Amino acid sequence: MTISTTIKSDQYEGRIDLSYEGQPAGYIEFFILNNGDIDIVHTVVDPAFGGKGLGKELVLATVEYAKEKDIKIKTSCPFAKKVFEKTKEIQAFWQK
Repeated sequence: MTISTTIKSDQYEGRIDLSYEGQPAGYIEFFILNNGDIDIVHTVVDPAFGGKGLGKELVLATVEYAKEKDIKIKTSCPFAKKVFEKTKEIQAFWQK
């Protein structure tokens, strides 16, 4: 299983694209808040790739981005919020 992510961001918003076995499989969108933290607003996985845990992989990629930037993550996206609720090891980066 080969998963790769690509991050694109400017001063206002960002997006992380995920590929699975070389095929575009999903993305996560976030807004950059005034204090520099980010708010995940949308998580999308192509239905053809459902059931592989790719949504969680997108959230985890966003956590890695937050670690690099030393920022926190808000979760307006209900899916991302559920991932944070269920995954204790990433909750230190979550701004509830």
